[in-house]
Formats: sequence, C-alpha cells, structure tokens
Amino acid sequence: MDAMERRCQIIEILCDAKMRVKMRDLASRFNVSVRTIRTDVDFLSITYPIETTRGRYNGGISFVEGYRPKNSRLTSVQRDFLHRVMPKVSKSDQEIIQSILHDFALTQ
Repeated sequence: MDAMERRCQIIEILCDAKMRVKMRDLASRFNVSVRTIRTDVDFLSITYPIETTRGRYNGGISFVEGYRPKNSRLTSVQRDFLHRVMPKVSKSDQEIIQSILHDFALTQ
C-alpha cells in the first residue's frame, strides 16, 4: 500500500469514527510507524480540518467538531482507472484527469 492509499483510508476511518482515533492504532493497522502516520496527518490537514489532541487517554485525531466531509472522493477502482487511461488520451485531457485526481483522490 502506498502513501496515497493509506491517506485515503485514514480519511475514511475518520469519517466513520465516532470518537478520536489514536495514531498508534492507525500505525498498527497499516503496519507503519507513528511518525509515518503523523506525516500523513500533516499532509491531510492541509486539505481537511483535522484536529490533533494530545493525551494518553483522550488523545488522537479527528475532524474538527461539526465538520462533515463531502462524499466527493474517488474509490480506488475509479482512481486506478483514471491512471490507466491517462496515457491513452490527449495532453489536454491528461491535464483534466490530473485535476480530477488532485481534487478528488488526494494525489499530487
């Protein structure tokens, strides 16, 4: 699993979470270090209102209270499809596909 797939899954986990999610739980789930999760959260917080709370028992990450993300994310199947067709289309269409991936799939 690459960083983008992991970040997409982190967003999905935060969407479904009823309370804060602990970074060490995410690290364990994705078999990466807590530092890697922290980097992912820093990257995601540029686009999403993610709140990090310190503390042994109440610490973790969540969306800012009241934030409800739009359902405007591509599935991994949709994202993979766009990557597959990109080399087969014109340069201007490639730019459009790239903008879709940027806006809806958390890719750079």
